[in-house]
Amino acid sequence: MPETEKLPKGSVIIPVCNEAKVLPKTAAALKLALRGMDFEVIYVCNGVTDASVQAIESVFLEEARIIQLPEANKTAALNAGDLAASSFPRFYLDADISFEPATLQVLQRTLQEGHADLVGARITSDTSAASSWARAASEVWLSLPHARRDAFQCLIGFSEAGRSAWQELPDIIADDSFITSCVPPERRLRHNEVTLDMPLPLDFWSWVRVRARWLQGQREMEALGRPIPASSGQSRELLAGLRRPTWAPKVLAFLCVRLLASVWCLFSPRNKAHWDRDESTRI
Repeated sequence: MPETEKLPKGSVIIPVCNEAKVLPKTAAALKLALRGMDFEVIYVCNGVTDASVQAIESVFLEEARIIQLPEANKTAALNAGDLAASSFPRFYLDADISFEPATLQVLQRTLQEGHADLVGARITSDTSAASSWARAASEVWLSLPHARRDAFQCLIGFSEAGRSAWQELPDIIADDSFITSCVPPERRLRHNEVTLDMPLPLDFWSWVRVRARWLQGQREMEALGRPIPASSGQSRELLAGLRRPTWAPKVLAFLCVRLLASVWCLFSPRNKAHWDRDESTRI
């Protein structure tokens, strides 16, 4: 490489499958977050049949690289993005996620300074448009230890050492859980002082579908010999919530979601994800 050619100081990889409705917002949020930062942006459009490419181009013009794959497959898109990326720290970002500029800056600095090999931010969600049942389930999920401290998802950053922990992502639903399992707990860091905005299901049955998909991902992890550990204190907090008059109906809504998703998975093939992503937030 010529001395005058410098690598960017980081890479962001965004898999995209028919996200034209949300990309004007999320791509603009990413562009704002990257202002003044030397990052390469790689969108990997996989199985796209809508105007996602045009939506990306309208925001980034020629400042982002767009890779197109014929088949819809998130992990294949992430693997293709990895092959195209040139720098670390590196981030995987879901196409429907937005966040404040400080979030990416804090995560990048943590990785550059060597404090961790895997980083994430606190998950928040605007549930104002959700049905009462879906809002209740979302509030309980966001309050539990998994979402508060254990979940690395939607926006995951990792160092070069962290990325060396796996060769290629397997073809699974639970890509976030797989990545987390590859990095020792002492080298993971959740920055709860910075946040990301994660769209949560807007109606009850969409919540059941999302939960069923998570359970199917859990099956995949178990088949790989990487079971997802239960978050400590979760059952205790749910029981405590049932004893609070104002919180008990919300906990019951969340427990109904878990029960119905579990029943569905009992009768679904163990090698196939029947329900795809949540469409209720893409309106």
